[in-house]
Amino acid sequence: MIRDRLLACWDAAAITVTAVSSSVDLQAAGIDLSRADTPMRAVIIVDTAFTAVGAATATWELIEADDANLTSNIVTLFTTAAIGKAALVIGYKVMDTLIPATAKRYIGFRVTVATGPMTAGAVTAELVANTQTNIPGRRIGYTGI
Repeated sequence: MIRDRLLACWDAAAITVTAVSSSVDLQAAGIDLSRADTPMRAVIIVDTAFTAVGAATATWELIEADDANLTSNIVTLFTTAAIGKAALVIGYKVMDTLIPATAKRYIGFRVTVATGPMTAGAVTAELVANTQTNIPGRRIGYTGI
């Protein structure tokens, strides 16, 4: 996975209640999704395991908006199913999805906590240039030739 700190919306951010991340300004970052050689992906990974007093769940969304605060004309590009706190352990990949080439200028994430609040838990959510895909049966350095 190719990472860039400027494309991080949450960096080991504590999540206990419903929240919206900071945004990435694709124009300021010099990213034109319609011309990108490598497709951009939205990734959320758990940094600190989630806990809650009750049976809390979280639903995660990739969102776009017309403004940097992610408050104007919000459109949901991808939504996960509700994920229970027991699944949200260190290293769990909550989301790994392609960002459509038609996405608006401002991209970010939203989490909705249900039956909460969470008492602990943190994630890193960012836009990345590529993610690892394991292809069984291919040796390291395989070029396809």
